[in-house]
Amino acid sequence: MLLLDDGELDRVHRMLQQLGVDCVRLQKGEIRRVVPKPRDLLISSRDRTLEMPRLESSPDVSLDPVWVCVHNQDFLPLRQRLRELGVHFLVHVALDQESLRLFLLQLLNRGLDRRAQLRLPLGDSIQCGAVDAELEPATLADLTADMCRVVSPRAAEPETVIRIVLPEALGGGKRLELQGCVVRSAACESHSGESRYSILMRLDGLDPEARAQVEKLVRGEQIGTRVTPLAERSSGVSAPVAAEPREEAEEPKAEAETAPRSERRRHPRSEYGRRVGVLDFEDSDGPQTALGHDLSLEGVRIVGHSGLAVGSEVTLALYGGSREEPVVMEATVLRDDGEEGQALVFKSVSDSQRRALEKLRAASPPLESLRDTARERDAVVVAQVTPAQY
Repeated sequence: MLLLDDGELDRVHRMLQQLGVDCVRLQKGEIRRVVPKPRDLLISSRDRTLEMPRLESSPDVSLDPVWVCVHNQDFLPLRQRLRELGVHFLVHVALDQESLRLFLLQLLNRGLDRRAQLRLPLGDSIQCGAVDAELEPATLADLTADMCRVVSPRAAEPETVIRIVLPEALGGGKRLELQGCVVRSAACESHSGESRYSILMRLDGLDPEARAQVEKLVRGEQIGTRVTPLAERSSGVSAPVAAEPREEAEEPKAEAETAPRSERRRHPRSEYGRRVGVLDFEDSDGPQTALGHDLSLEGVRIVGHSGLAVGSEVTLALYGGSREEPVVMEATVLRDDGEEGQALVFKSVSDSQRRALEKLRAASPPLESLRDTARERDAVVVAQVTPAQY
């Protein structure tokens, strides 16, 4: 990706470095009339956006990057000008650190199975509570046309109906009350370490005026939002493509179950042993990491992350070398093996993702099972690396 600024986007640059993104940053006199076109993401300050140099394409860049402009003053003429230039998102410098992280991870996921709707990070203070209870301060973490995620000091049981009140800045000049049904609630922590709950809720029963205001927020037509969508991204970035059909086993089920485990795997596993970033839009409220173990083209096993229920959908950042950009994959929690970790299956794998996964696997030795097929947990191999004795 490419970052263009005059020194005011240090915070954005640090976040990209923390995410392990392969980023080129050009500032002031380093910015020539023509600069190389980035493959995935272009982030520029307001002034550099309005004075954008010509982007020179290279043979390995076939798509236009997602373009984000970071600003500190929002007004309608600026938005219109940025739309004319082709900017996709307008982000205010006041966007909190965690919302910025979630937003960038969404943009960096160029897989074919991206979410149909971008979850708009907001980070605004709201009021929240059950329909028959007193409202309490909370945070509106992200929003789509029919869902939202709230970070609250109180938990909420699934199917509970709760209401939230948006401030005037988001409500179109007046406080806007929304009502919804809780899908799930999970414990999390605030940035200061206080106990909080991440509540995903489905917006139900909105009156026409409230529905229109929510859609206005999501379309980027409300002044004052910290992240504003301005233009559609090119179809080449997120066009849905049918997933590769899975091969059906021709053997009867009973025979398949008695076959050796290694023969039933469609893709061999490799040792991985690297950091995995876990982004669960629905249940988490902070950076989450785990240790990856065995990796295949279909999935990965992670250890050291708690709170992911079977069936949860997450985004994984699979890291390679220290200077390599992570491979971002959408995955579903397939199985929870307790202390042995959790098995996740990738939702779909594009050609570019497959090549990146193969590169990660090529850097790791194949995973060879040392288990006795009769008693799978009896075999334990212990080794210690010691200095050579001369």
